[in-house]
Amino acid sequence: MVNYTVTKVAGSFIQGNPVYSDEQGVYYILSTSTASVVGYISSTDGKSIVIPDNVNDGSTYTVTTILDSAFKNSKITGVTFSENLQSIGANAFYPADNLVDIVWGASNPVIGANAFNSYFKFSYKNASFAPSIESISISPSIRSQYGLNRTIFSVIGLPAELSFSRVTGKISSNGKVPVTGGTYTLNVTASSSIYGKVSTTVSITMKVVSELTPAQIQALTKEQIQAFTTVEIQTLTKEQIQAFTIEQIPAFTRQQIQAFN
Repeated sequence: MVNYTVTKVAGSFIQGNPVYSDEQGVYYILSTSTASVVGYISSTDGKSIVIPDNVNDGSTYTVTTILDSAFKNSKITGVTFSENLQSIGANAFYPADNLVDIVWGASNPVIGANAFNSYFKFSYKNASFAPSIESISISPSIRSQYGLNRTIFSVIGLPAELSFSRVTGKISSNGKVPVTGGTYTLNVTASSSIYGKVSTTVSITMKVVSELTPAQIQALTKEQIQAFTTVEIQTLTKEQIQAFTIEQIPAFTRQQIQAFN
């Protein structure tokens, strides 16, 4: 639960109610037991904010609402919504041109017209990883007032060793299958019944076994070790071989041990 202390903003009123501010510079008005987000100060521009579960000024108020146009024309880059949020007003974040990261709570709030972009965008963060030892997924950041459940994803250029979800947009490694190293540029498309199709690119750099550090070697599981091919074992350096622990040695198969010779 995220809770912020709020203080009264001297001489500031909205709809006859005094305005309160939290440590982020987000403004609220308070009722008997609930609080509504009503605005922000310019110092929040260029930052990510959190809509808390509760605010308090000595008494505790549940944050349930973001009023119409509360963040309209703001330049915040990210927002995390609380689990208590029930509604987001019209134009609340419009046009959200700088809003890249949106983290939804579990409350599934009612969303007003044009609360976010009037158009649809999404983006990936590039990543570098070693699929043979790590389980990593790259998820798209959605810029839309509609969630992932209304969007279908597709991808072009994905190496066969990786998996992709058309529902969530996640690109994943299963952590066991070694792949050919290199950098891949993928074209990912999101199709929405509301906004149509938009595309973006993501660059994925995949490391081969010979690039693993001693620390990564020591983190290998039995299943990951047994996934090594004969060719990959023969590329291991003396330093990498010496990094294997006594507990890891029994994981090697007879065929793999023969490859060391």
